[in-house]
Amino acid sequence: MSVRALSWALNESPVENKVELLVLIVLCDHAHDDGDGAYPSVARIARMARASESGVDVALKSLRRAGLIEAKPRPGRPTIYRIVMTPPATGPLQPVDPSSRWTPPLQPVDPTPPAGGPEPLREPSIEPSSVVAESHPLCELLADLIVENGSKRPTITEGWATAERLLITRDGRPREQAEQLIRWCQADGFWRSNILSMPTFRAKYDQLRLRSESDSSAARRETPSDILRAMGAAA
Repeated sequence: MSVRALSWALNESPVENKVELLVLIVLCDHAHDDGDGAYPSVARIARMARASESGVDVALKSLRRAGLIEAKPRPGRPTIYRIVMTPPATGPLQPVDPSSRWTPPLQPVDPTPPAGGPEPLREPSIEPSSVVAESHPLCELLADLIVENGSKRPTITEGWATAERLLITRDGRPREQAEQLIRWCQADGFWRSNILSMPTFRAKYDQLRLRSESDSSAARRETPSDILRAMGAAA
């Protein structure tokens, strides 16, 4: 992921169409810091941008016509894109002659306002507690279930938050499926002691998914006759 390219796309790119902007952001998320080397498939771009594949094709053509991306087709493989990060159209900077600058003389300032005058304006202070933290529902769920299992509540670090974001945006995991898998692994006697952080959960995601699907299939194969025989044996 190129933070520089993402910053340019969000703050400086001239794109106004929402689909085109989302497609551009997805390309930036896959690009190197110089904007090159992004090669997500059209299907992946469509999934991450919440758009149809035909809509993605139209957006890519529009971005190419605008000169904001360059494409390098590869037969049988995804096209490689380069983000063309153009600077804002402000014109070239001109040198300034220092002798042409006029500096007004400094005037003494009385810090005490006159009697009966208005109070001077003061900038409101921004306390750290007033900053609204970004929501990380999967991290919060995993931390809550770890506490319910009798362990100390883990700290949700930047690494946890990044792992949740990449799980959804880069890995393309459905959020509802991820939530169900967190609940399953924290209810499993073996996995609850091994999945104690969001980065570990992301790394073991496919292994957890396959194991949970295997357990579900085994449970579905149990017939009423099996249950009756087990009850009879217990009696």
